[in-house]
Amino acid sequence: MFGHHFASQIPFDFLYEVSHPSNIDFYIKEVDSCLFGDLSKVDRVNINDALFYRDKIGSFRVKEGKEITFNRLSRKVEDLRIAILIANALIGYCIYQKNKFVLHASAIEYDNEAILFAGLSGSGKSSLSASFTQANFITEDVSYLVEKKDHFQLCGGSSLLKLSDEVANKIDGIENYKKISLKDDRLERNIYKLNVNAKENIRVKCIYFLDWGEGFSIRSLNAKELIARLLLSTFSCVPMNSCKESTGMMMHNASKIAENTPVFLLKRRKNLSFRDNKNIEGHFCRL
Repeated sequence: MFGHHFASQIPFDFLYEVSHPSNIDFYIKEVDSCLFGDLSKVDRVNINDALFYRDKIGSFRVKEGKEITFNRLSRKVEDLRIAILIANALIGYCIYQKNKFVLHASAIEYDNEAILFAGLSGSGKSSLSASFTQANFITEDVSYLVEKKDHFQLCGGSSLLKLSDEVANKIDGIENYKKISLKDDRLERNIYKLNVNAKENIRVKCIYFLDWGEGFSIRSLNAKELIARLLLSTFSCVPMNSCKESTGMMMHNASKIAENTPVFLLKRRKNLSFRDNKNIEGHFCRL
């Protein structure tokens, strides 16, 4: 996953198991709650240590990009719920701690290039990506970007898609995929296990940052706007700007993105979120 191998004490049944990987990049372990100390309910993240609390699920720690530990609130919290949270979020922080560039973005493959949809939680990244049924789905909410000489390359990621029933019913063919119920999701979404046919590593063509608005529009972002968007959409330190090393990494990535990757602000009306897909497709096809 994301070009990384890991060993885990809990099963990840939705992933392909590698019998004898050449190397293990990080470990996933269940630990006693006392090892977390006095953990508040506010996320605290830096390049070496990250602490998270998720209501009704448990506490999590990501350490130096080498280890993810967790303590579930009760035995009623299933292994699958823990595994989904780790795959769709915490692995992103683990890769960030390895000094890598990770965006809160979903992505599709179109004509052998990656189209990224980035933004805050609830901005429609997952649903918009899934709605392009003629394209190959690459990753949901965690996009690991590798800097090359004149472009960025996207590594294949999570095929677990979070959708509400209302949105899922608008997407052609979604009923063909395995549905996993999430009883405690704050946005009342379920998980859909998609078939990912995209390449493992693929050149990034462009990035769209998503907002809801009164109408449909696409416009380029200037350098100042790009930095502001990346501050909100990059896996990085929490609170923001609390880690100089993380801020330096983000500024470097913003500079490289501005040099070689077209970046846009995409606005849509929420209740008509897929009506403009042909306009969006036309836009990235013309680039």
